[in-house]
Amino acid sequence: MKHSTNNFKLSDLWTCQRSIEDFCAQHAEALLKSVDAMFSEMRSELENAMSPCVLLANDSWLPSNASTTEDCRDSAERIRMLMHINSIQLEVLRRATHHKRDEADALAVKNAKLAAHVDEHRIPSFLPTLPNEIMAHIFSFLYWLEDDKLPMHPDYLADNETTLQKLLADDDTSEAWKSLINHQIPCLLKTSGPGADEILRFFGPNMGPHPKILSIHGLDRDTEGIVERPSTTIVVNLSDGMHAIEVLEIIRQKTWRNVFIAELGQARTPTESIEAIKSLVKSFGEKLKNLDRLELIDNSSNTLANINTASTMISTETSDTEALMARLSHAYLPPHHLPNFRPVLTSISILETAIRTCIESGRALLDIDTLFRALTPYSNTLSNLTISNSTSALEANKPRDRYHISFPRLKHLRLNSFTDVNILDILGAIDCPALSHFTLTMYQWPPLENDPPRKDSPISAKFLHNIFPNLEFISMIFGALELDARFLSDLTGPDENGNWMFPMLNSMKFRSFSSRASLTQMPLLRVLLKVVVNRLRSNDTKSIRYLSIPDFGEVELGDSDCLRLFVPEVHFFSEPNHGSTHQSGW
Repeated sequence: MKHSTNNFKLSDLWTCQRSIEDFCAQHAEALLKSVDAMFSEMRSELENAMSPCVLLANDSWLPSNASTTEDCRDSAERIRMLMHINSIQLEVLRRATHHKRDEADALAVKNAKLAAHVDEHRIPSFLPTLPNEIMAHIFSFLYWLEDDKLPMHPDYLADNETTLQKLLADDDTSEAWKSLINHQIPCLLKTSGPGADEILRFFGPNMGPHPKILSIHGLDRDTEGIVERPSTTIVVNLSDGMHAIEVLEIIRQKTWRNVFIAELGQARTPTESIEAIKSLVKSFGEKLKNLDRLELIDNSSNTLANINTASTMISTETSDTEALMARLSHAYLPPHHLPNFRPVLTSISILETAIRTCIESGRALLDIDTLFRALTPYSNTLSNLTISNSTSALEANKPRDRYHISFPRLKHLRLNSFTDVNILDILGAIDCPALSHFTLTMYQWPPLENDPPRKDSPISAKFLHNIFPNLEFISMIFGALELDARFLSDLTGPDENGNWMFPMLNSMKFRSFSSRASLTQMPLLRVLLKVVVNRLRSNDTKSIRYLSIPDFGEVELGDSDCLRLFVPEVHFFSEPNHGSTHQSGW
């Protein structure tokens, strides 16, 4: 109900349903008493005409002496007279109700006429539209949402069209919207090479479920603008060697936003790919410097040869002026290719890298010292570093040979799939005074039959606190129930000296290696709740503001609801089941 324009405050009877119900209950009794008062004369006549009677507990009217049939007849007559009074009262109430109903209907008719009058005389105006920025987010969300249109999805139908594809095909969709939609659909612009399926196999999560795939040779006047879109990625096929670099000359005058490099086929010689990379950096270094993202996937069978060749290449030094002009801040590059791209990485702040495994021997192609030597030129600019391991364990370096490196600006560090020994080796080799976000995923050893669960690890909350005491975000995955529980328990309260682990901690994330958390993992949820509550009560720690944990489904709603009560932002997620029945941690 719209309030009056003056400052008079209406009572709760206009807005509060409970107040309305209480008012109606009270005044219903008052109305009935008022109706009875209207018939007081008839009741007096009844009392005068009939002999005195008594109303017993069983609601039966009987004469006071309760002895003769005549008295019973008098009581029956009395009841009939009372029923007559009640029927007249009901008729009065019916007529009053009917009158009020007619009055309400008349008011409704008047209201409808007034509304129609307003509609007839109002000035037409267009409905407000959402800003293009909001519409772009909506279209982008739709693109990433519809992965059921992929051929490998169980619900896939060959003739399925995505929502965005239907909007583009609809003649009623405005040209402005079509342009906006096209800018949200990722586009792969390839130098040459195989069809869409093989390219999609390499891109996966970066390009989403159904990007557009075009050839640079196929660009014309209508499509050449696609090159400069933020959603366009140029795919350089190293299998074509120097020919791929020559094709890039077609779009030299355009602005490049993202570049993806990989062998999408078999190179003719072991060194052809590395020579193509060398030529790419030399010929298009200025283009690469100003990318939004650069990614190189080393899927070559000649990786070992490439490493040996790369190690002999001397990177071009860059001046301070060139470094200031570089805009590229995000790259995914294998460690052995970092020297090749050094001229374009002068401003790199976000770097992802992975250690490859030799297919023949199953051993890592680089050790940790070599990895950090490759990272040294970028240590002063990196703020976000991710290192992934594709093998079970790297060779640990002896303490006297350990290479040390400092990352003064590093705030985010992610270590994926490393063993305990490797973690100790890596953390002992780096100095990150500004680190605030740390993610660690332990390597999951394939469990043997009747293999007892892991109960010991040198990686603990105290160990990490001594290295990174100012962490604000932490994500730990030991993969063992007792280790995860022990880590959380160390965060529930101060140690024996009264000191809290990670007092600045306000965000936590945990993953599960099963599709959904189970009953055996319930203790982790309860310990986590204790962490949240105790840190909320303490004046020495920050409270937990963000949590991301596996979904427990209907297993335990109580503790989950408590987390929602004490933590402003809680995410429960499910992850795909990879077929393992081993009971891991989260």
